[in-house]
Amino acid sequence: MRPALLLALLAATRLTPAQVCAPTTLLERQFRSAMKHRAPGPRTGRSVALGELAAWPPPAGIARFEVRRRDAAIDPREEQAVVLTGDLWRVVVEDNDCDLHLEVSVPGGTADSPRVIAEVPAGPGYELARAAVLEAIHLRSARARDRVDLATPVRVRLTGYGFWDGAHWCRRDGVRGCGHGTPQVATLWELHPVWRVEVRPRVRRQPGPPHLIEHDP
Repeated sequence: MRPALLLALLAATRLTPAQVCAPTTLLERQFRSAMKHRAPGPRTGRSVALGELAAWPPPAGIARFEVRRRDAAIDPREEQAVVLTGDLWRVVVEDNDCDLHLEVSVPGGTADSPRVIAEVPAGPGYELARAAVLEAIHLRSARARDRVDLATPVRVRLTGYGFWDGAHWCRRDGVRGCGHGTPQVATLWELHPVWRVEVRPRVRRQPGPPHLIEHDP
């Protein structure tokens, strides 16, 4: 067997666990789908501290539904490639589109520290990033609605586009939104899509089991 073909087969075998999911919603019917599922961007981008991203103000005019639903950039930060380093505490496999939904805090934070959301799509070009996440949390096959909550976080460096998730905007809280991840998620600003995931050296262990894996029926 030719070396190039052998390497391709090995890579495909390794990436298989990242693709065990069937979306429940057609791509074209998902909220701001063209923005969330853009093609991967450049290899690197502007380094942004997690606290800085969490403090970004909402885009202008977001109280209007026609702005929140627009499937094009509604703020210049949605056109920027961003590099973010933080501690990964939670991963959920979204059932509607099979994206890997990550919750990340500042490096060295605790499980109660403010978090931001980063999402890795299931489409072409994202296989390596998805495989890196699944390998880091020891999840062999990612099924829809699988959830992993880590007692010991994983340090990650993520590269993706800024994205404001207007699907979770509510008048009661226009900054954090409603139903947007766990209560620790501090902003509707996300990295989405994320196309590069680099796992950094492990941080100090906290008491408790290494992680909890739940499969919803």
